[in-house]
Amino acid sequence: MRESTENFIYESHGRTWITLGGLFIGLLMLAIAAASGAPTVIYLVLALFLSGMGYLVIWSPRAGMRITGRRLIIWRGEQAKKIALNDIEVVRIQSWSDSTDVTVCLKNGDTVDIFDRCRPTTPELVVALEQAGVTVAQN
Repeated sequence: MRESTENFIYESHGRTWITLGGLFIGLLMLAIAAASGAPTVIYLVLALFLSGMGYLVIWSPRAGMRITGRRLIIWRGEQAKKIALNDIEVVRIQSWSDSTDVTVCLKNGDTVDIFDRCRPTTPELVVALEQAGVTVAQN
């Protein structure tokens, strides 16, 4: 647990072990296809797969959030949303069987979703928000 939210930062990088593993498996399948003299259609399928994995590795978008003494900052890629903590009415956390939705409800009635890649685990998020003085409602 963190003692202060002044330096609370969570950052997710685009290059995950799963993406790099997928790229490695695709290259391995390409080598097997080349060694066995596979038909052209197999090379086309592998090319599509490898181009998708390569895109994820090269593009590598970053996402995350930061809580300072006065702001909640959420970013994905180059886009950042800055929200004053005083403007937040409640953060609603809805847990489903396979995912969790996190929505920041502002006092003016607007809402902002915090995407999975932009936030830490739910328990760590709840602790950080509560330490910053933000009301959290979990369902």
